[in-house]
Amino acid sequence: MLAKLTSPISPTLAATHLTAQLRNRLPTQLRRSLPFYVACALFIFVFFHAPAKLLTGPSIPFTSSLSSPSQPARVHPDFPPKIWQVWKMDPLHFDERDHDVSNSWVENNPDYRYEVLTDGNQERYVEFHYGPQGFNRPDIVDFFRNVQAAIVKSDLLRYLVMYAEGGIYADIDVEAIRPLNKFIPDRYDVKDIDMVIGVEIDEPDWKDHAILGSKCMSFCQWTFMCKPQLPVMMRLIEQVMAWLNKVAKEQKVPISNVDLNFDEIISGTGPSAFTNAIIADMNERGARPAAGSGPGASSGPPSKQGPITWDMFHDMRESKLIGRVLVLTVEAFAANQGHSDSGAHEARAALVRHHYHASNWPSRHHRFTHPVYGQVEACNWNDDCVNTWTENVERFKTLDEDEQKRLIAEHEREMQEQQEAEEKARAEEEERRAREAEEEQRKAEEEKVAQWRKEYEEELRQKAEQAKVAQAKTQGVGRYDAVVAVVHRRTRWLGLIDALRKSISRKAGDKMLASTWASLVSAVLAVTGGGLAADTSLPPTHRLHERHLPHWGKHWAQKDRVPGSTLLPMRIGLKQSNLDKGAELLMDISDPHSANYGKHLTADEVTDLFAPSQSAADQVIDWLTAAGIHRSRIGQSVNKQWIQFDARADEVEALLLAEYSVWQHSSGSTDVSCPAYHVPQHVQEHIDYITPGTRMRQRTKHSRPTVERRRLHSPMVDPHKQVAPLPGLPQLNASSCNHYVTAVCVRVQYEIPLGSKAAPGNKLGIFESDDDHYSKADLDVYWSNLEKYIPNGTYPEERLVDGAVGAAETPSDPAALVGAESNLDLQAAQPLIWPQQTVLFQEDDQWVEWSEYNDPDTPYLGFWNTFYDAIDGSYCTHSAYGQAGDCTATGCLDPAYPDPHQPGGYNGTLQCGVYRPTPVISMSYAFGENLLPAAYLRRQCDEVLKLGLQGVTVVASSGDGGVGGIANCPGAHHQIFHPLTPNTCPYVLAVGSTELDRPATAARRLAEVPTRRFGSGGGFSNVFAMPDYQARAVRRYFDTTPLNFTGYTEYVDGNDFANVTTGLYHIGGRGLPDVAAVGDNFLIHSNGSWWSVGGTSVSAPIWGALLTLVNEERLAANMSTLGFVHPLLYAHPDAFTDITTGSNPGCNASYSNGFPAAEGWDPVTGLGTPIYPKLLRALMDVRSHKTKDGLPAGGERERVTACHVVNMKPGLRDRILASHGQPRSNTTRPRLL
Repeated sequence: MLAKLTSPISPTLAATHLTAQLRNRLPTQLRRSLPFYVACALFIFVFFHAPAKLLTGPSIPFTSSLSSPSQPARVHPDFPPKIWQVWKMDPLHFDERDHDVSNSWVENNPDYRYEVLTDGNQERYVEFHYGPQGFNRPDIVDFFRNVQAAIVKSDLLRYLVMYAEGGIYADIDVEAIRPLNKFIPDRYDVKDIDMVIGVEIDEPDWKDHAILGSKCMSFCQWTFMCKPQLPVMMRLIEQVMAWLNKVAKEQKVPISNVDLNFDEIISGTGPSAFTNAIIADMNERGARPAAGSGPGASSGPPSKQGPITWDMFHDMRESKLIGRVLVLTVEAFAANQGHSDSGAHEARAALVRHHYHASNWPSRHHRFTHPVYGQVEACNWNDDCVNTWTENVERFKTLDEDEQKRLIAEHEREMQEQQEAEEKARAEEEERRAREAEEEQRKAEEEKVAQWRKEYEEELRQKAEQAKVAQAKTQGVGRYDAVVAVVHRRTRWLGLIDALRKSISRKAGDKMLASTWASLVSAVLAVTGGGLAADTSLPPTHRLHERHLPHWGKHWAQKDRVPGSTLLPMRIGLKQSNLDKGAELLMDISDPHSANYGKHLTADEVTDLFAPSQSAADQVIDWLTAAGIHRSRIGQSVNKQWIQFDARADEVEALLLAEYSVWQHSSGSTDVSCPAYHVPQHVQEHIDYITPGTRMRQRTKHSRPTVERRRLHSPMVDPHKQVAPLPGLPQLNASSCNHYVTAVCVRVQYEIPLGSKAAPGNKLGIFESDDDHYSKADLDVYWSNLEKYIPNGTYPEERLVDGAVGAAETPSDPAALVGAESNLDLQAAQPLIWPQQTVLFQEDDQWVEWSEYNDPDTPYLGFWNTFYDAIDGSYCTHSAYGQAGDCTATGCLDPAYPDPHQPGGYNGTLQCGVYRPTPVISMSYAFGENLLPAAYLRRQCDEVLKLGLQGVTVVASSGDGGVGGIANCPGAHHQIFHPLTPNTCPYVLAVGSTELDRPATAARRLAEVPTRRFGSGGGFSNVFAMPDYQARAVRRYFDTTPLNFTGYTEYVDGNDFANVTTGLYHIGGRGLPDVAAVGDNFLIHSNGSWWSVGGTSVSAPIWGALLTLVNEERLAANMSTLGFVHPLLYAHPDAFTDITTGSNPGCNASYSNGFPAAEGWDPVTGLGTPIYPKLLRALMDVRSHKTKDGLPAGGERERVTACHVVNMKPGLRDRILASHGQPRSNTTRPRLL
């Protein structure tokens, strides 16, 4: 019995058989009552099993009951300020024609959101709004997914969009002549109107025509306005579905394969269907014209005047309001058609202009075409033409078969001749254009050759002049006159000096006596007791290069003089060249008003641009050899940054006019140093610093300061309460975003569309460190539960630095610990950029990472340098501000490789330049600016500048300690504000945090305030001066915002705030953050559990993802990547939601509120949170120059283990700088304090 009942062969017959048997076995009275009991059982079953929303009120105000009157479930008071269009591609790929037409909507309505749904994202749009998280209509989602006819899909999509969100729809080839506030005449109240339509075709005389009758009376469907969730829109959607299902059934094919002709589409989904649905809705609600066509009642009781027909709209001379539908005259949306008395576009009532260039769909759907007389639609409703066509067709039917064939052949011959004439004219036009293009190219080539010849001749002329100058220089003893003068003042041995002067040959290049001279000078120093370093009357040829600052000597004591025979390993760091030019160059290529905007450099061009010139190195080497250091003893690094030699202490003292002593630290360690040293003036500009020099390096271990990042049990996630895992995945819906933030919430909040592109090379870079690793298992759980469109197995591309480990295979993996930071960064960013991917930059081997985060006595106090080494080979060894890369001496801040420590040590060499940087790099780690040397930070900041020159954007979280950084605030009373690095660097985009502040309303932005569980990091740098791009915004903040504390102007070096006696923040420092994004209550999966976490670590990857999406659009539009984006952002504050309430916490109870938020930029949330459509428009509406692949310049590098610098071609460095013109006064480099 059961087998028959559930049989797939005949369930109906089986059920009938079962019913008969039961009926025969039941008593008569019970059989009579059976229908009642069955009905009750069905009612109880439906009541307890139906979804709650079905019992409390449907989510869709009009369901599939086509026969019931459509009554609006809710009347929105205003039309949403949204403009919708549908096209094959997004606006960034529009051709000039489509761009100009579509741009009219944006220009006429700057306050409206403008969005184009494309072939690539329309299905995801329907799934989002009509899927489980939207109206929960899986039938609509499936139907839309299966429809293949493009015009049917386009018609249906506009109805779906207007039901879901409302606003105004316009075909892609419709131009806005007037702004939308002119679409509704002043005599109407917008609250009385739910829909605005216009007449398109008003030719009722042809209603009985066999072909034209079904389309002679219709409203315009290419442009209309409506409020969201109007029942008539749902009626139309369901009618389209019912109609196409019926056609498919009749044709016995699935709806994806139906064959539709032109007239079927017009009546099934197009203007006729649109018109019939609206008139039917008017009649069902008994609508009549509003009294006097003015404001007031727009509908009344059921009419006794008969049904509404087209007669009411025929030959309209003014608009009519009928049943809350405002019907405009034919001139409004369909002017200049040539029929229906449609008038002209210049008429006062005309609102749009239809260009028809996108209306090629009829070519894919056949319509009746007579073999001789063609299509009647070609008459464009001209009465004489239609009558003639009809008469000819009827007459053709009366002809015999031979005559019909003759007429058809004659017509085909005429058409062929016409086609050949058109093709000939087209070919002649193409040939003419080709000749013109060839001539233009020839002229351009000649101009280019002439320019090259001019540059070459100029370069030859300059070299000739330099050769003459070099020949004219005096060589020989003159270079020693300065030292002689010093010795002359310090000794009475004039006879020895005179003898020495006479003995030195004055021949150019004679250096044989140089060593004798150095020895004699050393002897004089020994006899006279030295003292040259203290001599205040140096010769004019020498300059003091570096002296020992008082605070450097804290905890150090000067001991014995270094014996003259002691061998010292000398290293002279050469200054990078063009750093000032590099900053000016960066500002120039980042200024949207500059002709050089987007002209990024390659990695090799950047390296050579800043590398010391060979002539600078040669001058330093000449100085050394002339002073007695033989050339065979002198070496130079591959990247030209270092000159190195070993020399006796007495040689070095004579060379540098210095005195070297042994210094001892209170911890017991020792170092060699001098109070001061001097170098000749003509080489001083080329020397950064010399070691050993004036600085002492402590060789004992330090306690490492805390690095700010997300640990699940870290109090930095929530300073007020311990974070615990959630009991499971919480219930998520459109109203839960203020409690649990997901990628869907972020998209809705910032109006970010679903991604549809994945340009090669545009992956988002994520930086991780400190023994924090992502889990593949956690990512798969997250994708399968929250981001189902991302397939399991989607993990970042791992670019591991110096033996680093990427994913932690299990939560208890001893080789790598699963960390909330890595999981958070990837789970926040990947869904926003999908189908684009991420790249993981994980730095340092496991021994170093464990030591950095767990060992309080770790020797590695630095951060980020090995990462910069890996993406820029020149960074490994270049010197700047007295700091150098690849430092292997005891006391250096960064690890050295090979690392002999085990387990976990990396035995390979330091990785230099092995990876190409991604266009955007997100860093969720922060370090107290006062905890690293200023020179260390400046060198890193210059590296970010270089990345910006290559088109790379570096995004960093501003920290979670408000104005107080990580640890206790510095100062005698722990009250001084201090920000975090790397975001204090003016080339890093610093991101603060907000939280969603009120209960959510579906698909609507929520209010945002600065985060309250922790403070959004902000304040002013003590190392970097305020850059010009933000000066005006910061000045406005201080001019308009009262503070209950003051700032200070004293210079602060490192953590020494002894000079700061009053004030809490550094006046004139670089302000941060630049921008903000939601940063609290973010839902992640980590270590096998669900967590709700917070921090600017959420905000930074959101901004990284957002800029990656913008880069996708720019690359698709043949533009370069963004690179240094700050000037553009500060120039468009309208692209942000300004956060004006709240504050970030201070350092103690006396100043617990820190800085307050205010209108405009503030040191809490910066410019505010993004409005993606406006931001995209601002970042796209600039001129740009693309590299070969559009990506950060400098092609893909092979994985190598040695640094290599390609020499720049002669004159290239100068041409790079010259091509970018002279710097403007408002684009100076941010000053370094």
